[in-house]
Amino acid sequence: MKETIVRGLVQFFFVSRYWALLILLGLLGWLTRHVYYMPGTTIRDAVAVFAGGAVVITIFYAFVNYEYTQRKFKHDIKLSKELLSFNIAMEWQKEYMTKNTNVLRAFYLRYKFLLEDGKPRKFQKQLDKPEHDDQYTALMVVVNFLESVALGVKQGIMDEEFIKGFFSGVFKLQYNRYLPYIEYRRIAQQNPKIWENFTYLSKKWITC
Repeated sequence: MKETIVRGLVQFFFVSRYWALLILLGLLGWLTRHVYYMPGTTIRDAVAVFAGGAVVITIFYAFVNYEYTQRKFKHDIKLSKELLSFNIAMEWQKEYMTKNTNVLRAFYLRYKFLLEDGKPRKFQKQLDKPEHDDQYTALMVVVNFLESVALGVKQGIMDEEFIKGFFSGVFKLQYNRYLPYIEYRRIAQQNPKIWENFTYLSKKWITC
């Protein structure tokens, strides 16, 4: 509630800053005149009141400008993250991604028993066969794409809620299918960071 009130006041004073400034200066002028004509006061007292009021107004508008700039910056950042997230979602829908996911799905359904039986090495051997070059490429394209998305979320350049709403099912499906293979690749290549962002975000969303 307080945040809404502050945001509304900042917006009002920034948009109406010229009119508000004239009103504030008018009030300050009236107050200065009132002080000047009070019994026992001098022009120095009136000048001091005017100078003090001018300082207060300056500080106030510096605060308003700062708050408005900060809020606009945050708003622009949020919009850019949402736009990037939307474009990534649209990229997933493109023909080349659909083709790769279909190729990969067919290969998985044919050889999933190797992963289910705890034989990821034999699964790799199937991928290494020349006749399965397209399937290997499809796997790399799909999982690397999801790794890039996860990295974008981790770095804060994509909106996680938007990405989760669109990709949550995709992440969970591919994670459940290929986790044994990913773990095998990490051991075989002695690199525990292989697709680490993809697996981290998948586990996070699965447990949420």
